[in-house]
Amino acid sequence: MLFYFKQQVTEPSRLAGNVLLVHETLDQVKEPRMAWIYNAGQRRVRRAPQVAYDARAPPPTACGLPTTSICSTVRRTATSGS
Repeated sequence: MLFYFKQQVTEPSRLAGNVLLVHETLDQVKEPRMAWIYNAGQRRVRRAPQVAYDARAPPPTACGLPTTSICSTVRRTATSGS
């Protein structure tokens, strides 16, 4: 597994609680990307094959501007200059 991705919708209230989970593999030919969507309104998990490609979902916000909060960590190593 290369990485996992989880996106949780908090706004607008009609979409709050929806979750997208993606498992990204190292070898996309051998094991394609796997994705699931949890719909809070239906309380149901479904496979999301459309996430495997560059398909853009409709914007989830009322004004048409999707926003994302990203938390990431950066690991830096000290190198000695010789």
